[in-house]
Amino acid sequence: MISIAIVGSGRLAFQLFEVLGALKGYEVSLVLGRSEPALEVFKDTRTSTDFKAPIKEQLVFIAVSDHAITEVSSRIHVPNGIVCHVSGSVSIEVLNHHVNRGVFYPLQTFGASEIMSFKEIPLLIESVNESVFQTLFSLATKVSNRTLAMNSSKRRSLHLAAVWVNNFSNFLYTQAAEFCKNQEVPFELLGPLMEQTVKNALTIGPEVAQTGPARRGDTNTMNAHMESLPTEDQKKFTNILARLFKKNTSMSYKELLPKITTFIFDIDGVFTDGQILITSNGELLRKVSVKDGYAVKAALNQGFRICLISGGTNEGVRERFKALGVQDIYMGAHDKMEPLHEYLDGYGIDPKEVLYMGDDIPDIPPMQFIGLPSCPQNAVPEVKAVSQYISHINGGDGCVRDVIEQVLKVQGKWTAHTDAQTD
Repeated sequence: MISIAIVGSGRLAFQLFEVLGALKGYEVSLVLGRSEPALEVFKDTRTSTDFKAPIKEQLVFIAVSDHAITEVSSRIHVPNGIVCHVSGSVSIEVLNHHVNRGVFYPLQTFGASEIMSFKEIPLLIESVNESVFQTLFSLATKVSNRTLAMNSSKRRSLHLAAVWVNNFSNFLYTQAAEFCKNQEVPFELLGPLMEQTVKNALTIGPEVAQTGPARRGDTNTMNAHMESLPTEDQKKFTNILARLFKKNTSMSYKELLPKITTFIFDIDGVFTDGQILITSNGELLRKVSVKDGYAVKAALNQGFRICLISGGTNEGVRERFKALGVQDIYMGAHDKMEPLHEYLDGYGIDPKEVLYMGDDIPDIPPMQFIGLPSCPQNAVPEVKAVSQYISHINGGDGCVRDVIEQVLKVQGKWTAHTDAQTD
């Protein structure tokens, strides 16, 4: 049985007490704190306020405020055990009073009082020698599925990033909650949005997941928001966000062309002029440009990926593009984000490498997601507003050829002999 002492009586100390005390082969036999009333929550174990008495336990966890770690470390006497703190921002060197020392940092916020499972909480381990490391790492793997070694410098950087995603975001939640209260609208309705925002940031990355008027450069909406914001601090933050995305999106579309590896197109209104001819027997006819077909073949022959995502269901259209060599064709896609994710994830494609051309409102979500959104000259105004490149050619008249030819020429892959014959 490995004995454990916990120094501290706050929320994290209590979480460690519950989690470590439940492990087979380990026993929390001492909790040391400054206040007897604060120690009353630690049931069925020995508690003490005597910092002068030697601590004989094999593992000692200092779970106090960051600014108090150095002082507490210098006050306690641990003859033979391993002493470690549980802070992300404090160096292991503050424990120099102890021969066997380490860090056992759970990367999580412990503002809530309920007992938390540590299974998915990253545990970052640092030690002064291999023996201490093996002891702490072995314990950590029994507690968490996400255990890894990390030195003080990298742990400090990660802790700072944790402040951004936790403390900064929680400040914004507080601002939003106060605003909702003043406007007499329910803050709770934002819950699903908050959850989806975190999910998107983890699955596709926060930069790609960013949406909203600042990302789109929608100054009219931003100005309306500014007029509604109650405080100067909130207005300053909105201005910062706007400047940030103005800087990030100020790059000319031509500077993005060398990075493109993948083309994704809508069909109706892009490869066609958006008009449908209905024959006497009910057959639907569409007109496409031979020039676009040539460009598609040329791109495929040069190793580019091409995907089509359409809300239409005409199988004749599918056969037309299969004949050109396009294999990835999604038809009947009313929500285009689902097939977009399926396609990108299936091939491991970075959204920044994608040029998407659409012409109508269903194309807007995928256009905001990828690296280079583009549209034909006759696209609807909402699509033009989110496009980084607007072709001078209408849908069905060669706008696809326009964007493909530009990319291939910039990358030195557009030649007079592309073997891209088409009918």
